[in-house]
Amino acid sequence: CQKCSMIKGGALINIIYSAYLHETDSQMKKMYKFLLDKSFVPYFEMLKQWVCRGFLENDHEFQEFMIVSPKDYSKEKLKENYLDLFWEMKFKLNSINVPEFLTRISEKIFFIGKSLNIIRESGKIIQCPFEAEFDSFATNKNSNANNTNVTEDNTNAYNEMIFENERLIQFEKLIEKIYTWTNETLKAILFKEKSLDSLIKSFKKFYLMESGDFYTYLIDLVGEMFFAQKKEINFEKIQKHIDNAMRMTSANLDSNK
Repeated sequence: CQKCSMIKGGALINIIYSAYLHETDSQMKKMYKFLLDKSFVPYFEMLKQWVCRGFLENDHEFQEFMIVSPKDYSKEKLKENYLDLFWEMKFKLNSINVPEFLTRISEKIFFIGKSLNIIRESGKIIQCPFEAEFDSFATNKNSNANNTNVTEDNTNAYNEMIFENERLIQFEKLIEKIYTWTNETLKAILFKEKSLDSLIKSFKKFYLMESGDFYTYLIDLVGEMFFAQKKEINFEKIQKHIDNAMRMTSANLDSNK
């Protein structure tokens, strides 16, 4: 009780989990297992929302989950924060609230939810194909009460806690499958729908000066401005010169011009 004072979320789960692992008395171990079971139920629901849908149910004052998000990085501020690595700053992995038995897969859990959040913000409807399988790891004994197809053996397996060795290995394999699916889904959006490969080629062409004739032509047009004071420069005129250079050189053939 003293160790649990002022402790919350994943950190609290870790204290109970440690007590469970190091307890030798069977009755005490049974009690710790019961406490761990009950305390993990709300955490598991937050984990499901993050891994299957990309929602972070951690925006309240308690901050219990392994992922945190600064309040000032909302999607409404995306346009003004885009230069500050918005998606790098929007979510952070809080190691204090990572349950010890999820440490090995915590980075993949972080990546999955973050990627799903990006996909959802792009206007896509997320339908994780592994959500039902994820639900099978819940410890709520009543969840499958109405499922007449569940055998007695499967029911027992269903009620095994996620931190038990064999069950944990199965859960890690599931996270790996969701990780792969999320990665492929995000890549498909970036490269097929948003044509990221085409944009990268255009960046190479213009920022790395592969399109030499564009720069040569532009410098000829604006050369005298290199020696002018900033306050003397007509930026509208520069924009017109850039437009002319685009039309008169190979840049005109670029799909992202």
